[in-house]
Amino acid sequence: MSLKCLVVDDAGFIREIISHAILSNGDSVIGECSDGGQVAELVMHLKPDVIFLDLVLPKFNGIEIARWVRENSPSTKIIAVSTLDDEVTMAQSFEAGAQIYIRKPFKQSEIKEALNKIRKNEVITNV
Repeated sequence: MSLKCLVVDDAGFIREIISHAILSNGDSVIGECSDGGQVAELVMHLKPDVIFLDLVLPKFNGIEIARWVRENSPSTKIIAVSTLDDEVTMAQSFEAGAQIYIRKPFKQSEIKEALNKIRKNEVITNV
């Protein structure tokens, strides 16, 4: 089963790296955006299976977005991707609805592993 992914990060090169890993894993990228203000419309319109979500974004932060997604699109899985490397932020992301937390910088293999865990319905805390 191919997963439909939305990539949300304010850095274009990070969106490109994540998208490449998604595609090389046999999954699809159905949309990308660079700020939190665009996510709601894209989620409702595109109905992604998975969102790769940066936690530090313009307009709305990733924690706020994860809460919104959990309430409005509960079947959508969230993979938080962030440079924030503290236990409090990780805990907040899981409480908000993230299933997986990947720390930047990451390897493409971590993106693929996270997708495969989501596909198998395995929740992990850090790839």
